[in-house]
Amino acid sequence: QSNAMGRLLLSTYDTTGDPAYLAKATALAENFHSQITGSRWNYWGGSYTGNGEDISHAAINVDFAAMCAERGIVFTADDLEGIADNFMTSIYIDDQTFSDWVGGGSTNNPSYRPQVGRWLRIAPWRTGVYTAVRDLYETHYPTPSVSASILHGWAMLAEFEPPHCEHFFYYVDWNDPDPNHEGDMRRCQCYQWKNGK
Repeated sequence: QSNAMGRLLLSTYDTTGDPAYLAKATALAENFHSQITGSRWNYWGGSYTGNGEDISHAAINVDFAAMCAERGIVFTADDLEGIADNFMTSIYIDDQTFSDWVGGGSTNNPSYRPQVGRWLRIAPWRTGVYTAVRDLYETHYPTPSVSASILHGWAMLAEFEPPHCEHFFYYVDWNDPDPNHEGDMRRCQCYQWKNGK
């Protein structure tokens, strides 16, 4: 997996500022990006065929692509949104079922399914990825675990947990516009914030 080295090259560039590391990482990113068709790719590169790469090895590529997008290198937010959409349509089947391959196909291989935790790098582009993985892990991979993959998945869940926002409602949102009329729908009020109010 050359993109495992790509991750190292990006981190080394971040630390040293040496443009040679950035040039090598960029070349790897360009090569990987050229092999993606419809947000899917193969293990061995080339044109996309069959079910594509297994989700375990693919997690390395996803992490590298996310690192690149965050730095503005080759990959864009649109690319990562596409990969995240593919996760939700081809890999995630339901809360207990995940495809073993980036393009769909066989499901729930016990070696592959826990690897979806490593796909959480794309949760910032689609929070449904976080929810899908969290539901799976809470049901099937409770802590503590002796599996490094599962521990890594739990760490990624902690890192990419969406921020919690307190809910609030204006009392008028819940007022029935006509209490004397049965069956009317409550109408939501729309408020515009002006000058911080």
